[in-house]
Amino acid sequence: MKKTLSLLLVAILVVGMFGGCSSDKAEETTTKETTADTAKTEEKAEEKVEEKTYEIKMGHVLATEHPVHIAMVELSEAVSKRTNGNVDIQVYPNGELSSYKDGPEAILSGAAYMFFSSPGQFSDYVPGFVALQAPFLYDGFEHYAKLQDTDVIKGLKEESEGKGIHVLSLNFVSGFRNLLTDYEVTSVEDINNLKIRVPGNPVFTVPFELMGTNPSAIAWGETYTSLQQGVVDAIEGTSNNIYNAKMFEVKNVVTETGHILDLSGLFISADYWSTLPQEYRDIIAEEVLNAEKTQNTLAEQAEIDYKEILIAEGVAYNTVDKSSFKEATKSIILGFEIGQAMLDALEDVKQ
Repeated sequence: MKKTLSLLLVAILVVGMFGGCSSDKAEETTTKETTADTAKTEEKAEEKVEEKTYEIKMGHVLATEHPVHIAMVELSEAVSKRTNGNVDIQVYPNGELSSYKDGPEAILSGAAYMFFSSPGQFSDYVPGFVALQAPFLYDGFEHYAKLQDTDVIKGLKEESEGKGIHVLSLNFVSGFRNLLTDYEVTSVEDINNLKIRVPGNPVFTVPFELMGTNPSAIAWGETYTSLQQGVVDAIEGTSNNIYNAKMFEVKNVVTETGHILDLSGLFISADYWSTLPQEYRDIIAEEVLNAEKTQNTLAEQAEIDYKEILIAEGVAYNTVDKSSFKEATKSIILGFEIGQAMLDALEDVKQ
């Protein structure tokens, strides 16, 4: 009897022991399943974040044949490829989306929008931008490029950011701007009271006022007709712009004043920029640098090529002594708070 009870007790203990092990294994399995489900949920959430797309419109006023448009299209394609299509930059040329005044307004509204333009278009918010295009400052493309790493440019970008404007670049250069008239210009006195079309910002209006002309701010898309109808008697611009916009069909004498280096920047809302994932911001910033190289290389060669093409079209190129033009506009750069700092920086980077 005692032996039977002992065997029964052992059996109960063995069953209890294995029953407890089964319970522990069940709990462990449940915990693992819960953890796996949580991980899958988190993975799905991460996938959803990664799959979010960003559509950004970009506007500029130049023709589709212009190096700027070519570089911007390459930028768009490269960003799309590197983000698996999650960042879609849609490029609008020829002022289709916005022109001079509309662009800054769109940027400051916080829209998903990039604007390619002269920095001077933002001069109401960052006055120092105008100083970058003061007359007769630079010896060439490379001289201006070296300015990018100075405290002058860094300060302008910081000031711009504080005004809600994120600067993606200030280093797109299209060439030196010259006069296009129907007569030979030999000195600044020859353009006194001349009605000339200029872009609508102080970078251009102020120098031409000091040179004694009557500058008119007219949209680029309306310039050909204005020139043809006598609203203005002259324009100023690069050989590239003169050719692609067919301005040489109306006026055919280029005077190589080289008064202003035609430079531009790429801008976006600081608020909108901050909403993009850091990875995408890094990609865009890298591809903007590549776009600078593409555009600037094409533009430098285009100035040579288009001059030859325009000459073949019957356009006369006139070399001029620039001293009278420089004398008329020499006060401009020192009228800016950063003027002397710019001159010092430009002198330093020459060395």
